Amino acid sequence: MKGILAYSALLVTLLLAALIVESGHAYENTLYGFSINPPETWTIEDNFQAAQFTFRDPSNHTGGIVTIQVNQSGLPQDDPFLASRIHGYLMHYLYDNYEGYLITEMGAKAVYNLNGYEIKFNTTLDGKEMKFDSVIFVKSNQTFYIVCGALSPAYDSLALDFEESINSFRLAPYSQSSNNITQSSSNYTPQDDTIWLLIGTCAVISVSLIPAVIYFYRRKHE
Repeated sequence: MKGILAYSALLVTLLLAALIVESGHAYENTLYGFSINPPETWTIEDNFQAAQFTFRDPSNHTGGIVTIQVNQSGLPQDDPFLASRIHGYLMHYLYDNYEGYLITEMGAKAVYNLNGYEIKFNTTLDGKEMKFDSVIFVKSNQTFYIVCGALSPAYDSLALDFEESINSFRLAPYSQSSNNITQSSSNYTPQDDTIWLLIGTCAVISVSLIPAVIYFYRRKHE
């Protein structure tokens, strides 16, 4: 019996810890109205004046980055040519920031309730070969550019992390006040997953106690 209770307690502890860690990875920016889940342990560099926010791999060997650039002059949502226009917007953005890039893959990209366009490309920066995955989303008169990249040898190992970061992108309530334009990275707070954490906790506890419940039931009916 002690073994069953010990096992249940250990399972509860491990799964609760996993839930807590998972709930603390997403970052939200209320000034520009978005949230995203960058790779775990990556550090943030923000530039509120330029509306650019970059997460970097703190290690020195991958060169990994996830950058979000926000443009307040988005496209009208009822534009009948929106799909082709956002493709052109992303191409123009890449030309301005990654001159000499070589496209390897491109196509429509849907995340949650956002429809966008994705371009994967290779380029050389500071003499180093790099690979990138870029996506554009337009919503509420805002244009969001997400660019994930790393040194070519390390890109494949980070590709799944980049895909998860892009798929985690969500819109959030934002403030249009220009008085807060100089705010620091303290604007980024863990996404509030309290309700889901509570539900997950109850489910974990219920599942982990099943062995003990079965044990007592059998003892009572023997």
